Amino acid sequence: MRKFWLHCFLNTLFTFGILVGLSGITQLNMFNAFDPLGKALGDMELFDIAFSQLREDPPIDTNIVIVNIGYLSRGDIGRQIMTLNQFKPKVIALHIIFACDGGLRDSINCPQAYDTLNNMIFASAVQGTQTMVLAEKLWQSRALVKKYGDVSIYDSIEHTDAALRGDAYEGFVNLETDAEHQEDLKVCRTYNPKLNVSGTDELAFSTMIAMLYDSQKT
Repeated sequence: MRKFWLHCFLNTLFTFGILVGLSGITQLNMFNAFDPLGKALGDMELFDIAFSQLREDPPIDTNIVIVNIGYLSRGDIGRQIMTLNQFKPKVIALHIIFACDGGLRDSINCPQAYDTLNNMIFASAVQGTQTMVLAEKLWQSRALVKKYGDVSIYDSIEHTDAALRGDAYEGFVNLETDAEHQEDLKVCRTYNPKLNVSGTDELAFSTMIAMLYDSQKT
């Protein structure tokens, strides 16, 4: 009888040991590369499925044309804008910020700032567009985070370089998600049409586009 209970005890220890070992292996995320569907659905909730069934899919709006800029230079993007302007669009919006990381302006960390010809072509295209919207990003200074914590309060804005943006309108491209990094798969369930930055209301990128297209409907 004593031998029987000893075997039961050892088997139990072995089973729990295997479970703990398997749990440790899964924590290493070794198999994530083989589970793209799991990654894609990792941020899904039942609410998302229910919400998607509230109405039929709306028809495609042919008034909106999306143009991929790929990895073109600033000059080539400027030429794209000039081509689009030939068709007299009501609004052109560019979802990219042309600025150097950290505000650095030297030729090593920011060589694109010294590409005079391409910058001139881009700036000329923006200036020649009747209604242009450029992207901007809202940031929190360290002092603000230290004072209020990680909350949705912003006190600074990252713009496209002043020499490039001319008189273009701007809209912020920040999205509220639970993702820690921009590259992560994420679901955006909250939309802010505008946010206050140091006492001034800033419109979201899409809100600004809609306002310039039809302010009454917006």
